[in-house]
Parts: sequence; structure tokens; C-alpha cells
Amino acid sequence: MRSPDEIFVERIACDLGAYVAWGETGNADARIVRGANHARITVASRLRGTPRGRWSMAHELAHWVLHRHIDADALDRIHGGGAIEGRDYKYEREADLFTSEFLMPRASFAPRCDAARPTLDDLDALGAEYGTSLTATGKRYARFAKAACALVECSDNVVKRAARSNAWRGVALRGRALEDASRAKALARGDSLAAGPHRVESAWGRDELGVEMTEHAIAVPESGAIVVWLWHAAARP
Repeated sequence: MRSPDEIFVERIACDLGAYVAWGETGNADARIVRGANHARITVASRLRGTPRGRWSMAHELAHWVLHRHIDADALDRIHGGGAIEGRDYKYEREADLFTSEFLMPRASFAPRCDAARPTLDDLDALGAEYGTSLTATGKRYARFAKAACALVECSDNVVKRAARSNAWRGVALRGRALEDASRAKALARGDSLAAGPHRVESAWGRDELGVEMTEHAIAVPESGAIVVWLWHAAARP
């Protein structure tokens, strides 16, 4: 695959013996039913034509490629059919890693993560090219970026997940309460904010770093989450 538009997930899945259909999936975005040599992946009809649907399809393909050895009960638990056990989280992490590399191959994606001051606009452009969501693109970007940046997912006024570049020196810890001075907290309060990145005055560890920092926060209506993109200038060693 020489470019993102050559990553035909359905065709590749078919070549690997997994056939894709769109239909009812209950409370999961997608499900997989396996046979001895073939599998059927069903993706929720509501997600057809969306980055989330494409990710879900590739994620189920990952289970077919990586996890043929696990029992059907484990797959059922992963898809909401019961209490998830410890090893089930491992399977999900492996499937997510597979999907990230499949949809955003390091060889072509990593060289694109080179903006000196990356913004959500940069992520949007890459996501449109690779067919991936803003969140998935941001997490992958942070992994390869040389700039100090972080993608943070928030809900219920706390940080739920964060992906940081190696150069990031700010604060974005899972479970940390959103600070009143952050734009993320303002969005959580329902405040109306001007679009685009804005200078951070006192949040996300900016005071401790003593460097220029920007925060771009947006609300995701369908999930109720808040996605934050952070960048700061080079910090002192």
C-alpha cells in the first residue's frame, strides 16, 4: 500500500477470509462471528461511511487475524456480552494497536507528523486523508510527533485518556480533574468559546513549565466527550 486510498478494508478483510456486512449489532459498533476458516464481520448500519465504522471494521478484522485462539465467550464479553475479564483488555489493546498501524501505517503516517505547532486543523486534514477520526488521528500523531503535544479525552469533568508525544512536559493524567482555567472545563460548563487554539494562562502544567502553551478544545455531541489538543513550546531540560 503506497497511499491511504489504497487501504480498502473490506477488500483486504475478504482476502483474509472475513466477509463484511452492515446491519444490527446491538450495543456494539461491530461484531464478528468466526468459523473454522472464515468469519463474518457485521458493522452497525448507522456507522456506514464514517471513520468510526471503518475503524470498527478494521478492529474486528484484527480479532480475526490475531485472536483465532481465544474462545467465543471472550469475544462476546468484549462486545458487551458480560463482565470483561483482565485478559480481555489485553485482546482489545492488541486489536487497537493493529488497527492503528493498519489504517495509519507508520511508514507513510509518521513523516506527516512534523508540524512545529500542530493544531486540530492538521489532525483534521490527516484524518480526512486516512479515513480516521479526529481522536484516533490525534493519538497516532502524538506517538510520532517531535513537537510537544498531547491529545486528551475528557468526560464528567475529568481526564479519561491521554496520548502524549515524547517531548510533552505538561500535565494530562488520567483521572485528573479539569482545572477551572482550562477551556475544556469551560466547555463542560456549557460556555460558548471562540473556535481555534488559545493561549493557556494557568492550566495543564503551564505555570510549572513557564513556556508558551496552547489549548484547543471541542465538544463531541454524539458521545458527550470533550477532545483537547495541547501544544507547548520547547521546555527547559
